[in-house]
Amino acid sequence: MKESLKNSKTVYSNDFLMTRVDKELFNLFAEKPSSRWDAPYWKPKYDTLFKEIVKFYSVESLDKHIFSIDQGDVPRQAKGDKYVSKGIVFINVIDVVSTGISWANCKRIIVNHYKRIQRAEPKIGDLIFVRSGKGSIGKSTVFVGIPGEKEIGISGHLNTVRLKNINAYYVEMYLKSYFGQIQIERFESGTSQQTDFRQESFAAIKIPIIPDHIQSHIETEYKKTARYHDKAMEAKAEGNEVVYKKNIEKAETMLKELMVKTEAVIRGDRKDVI
Repeated sequence: MKESLKNSKTVYSNDFLMTRVDKELFNLFAEKPSSRWDAPYWKPKYDTLFKEIVKFYSVESLDKHIFSIDQGDVPRQAKGDKYVSKGIVFINVIDVVSTGISWANCKRIIVNHYKRIQRAEPKIGDLIFVRSGKGSIGKSTVFVGIPGEKEIGISGHLNTVRLKNINAYYVEMYLKSYFGQIQIERFESGTSQQTDFRQESFAAIKIPIIPDHIQSHIETEYKKTARYHDKAMEAKAEGNEVVYKKNIEKAETMLKELMVKTEAVIRGDRKDVI
């Protein structure tokens, strides 16, 4: 301690230092805004997130609307799994992009691997949520199908989420919004160096219950975006970079506009997304 303070202009006694440490600890416990004490990760911005929203809508946890959550698995050499040139489409983390599944780049797996993870196979209208992977946790999309493919496998870093009594397209736009992302940040920050977003954390995400007709309008607008995404993927598969870029940029712009409108509805600044 003396060595670290010898160049200081102020002379500190041991009693002063202990008092100072005690004071700083007291302030830390009293203010608590940037500390991590438990999984929910307390910060004032999290507590006030729904302060205004509850004036317009009721707020519920996603656990009330989850029918099932299933996780895939990566190829296991010990089980004879491997990637093949002709096989069943396999969705990895890298294939989950903002506008959907980048299926033009998807790898393929053998039938035995697919059968082992078939329970997690996404169906049209399911959410695909990235549950692990540095820098990727929280990415999501609604699965709208892959042209020409009936069987789909997913990686162990992904969850297939099947919902009930709520529109998956609304949930997807909500997860992409400020309200969804800040909650994902909250749970992800709850454990230092966390690389796995647990199912119970996903289920604990709170969501305002907006009217059904607005949720349906969000679905309609989202599907318009998905059409441009698929056109982009078809062009990418054909090696047409110009058409790919044109359509993917259109899809990204439309999706961002829909997200902004969805946030405005949630805040009470807008009556609908159309």
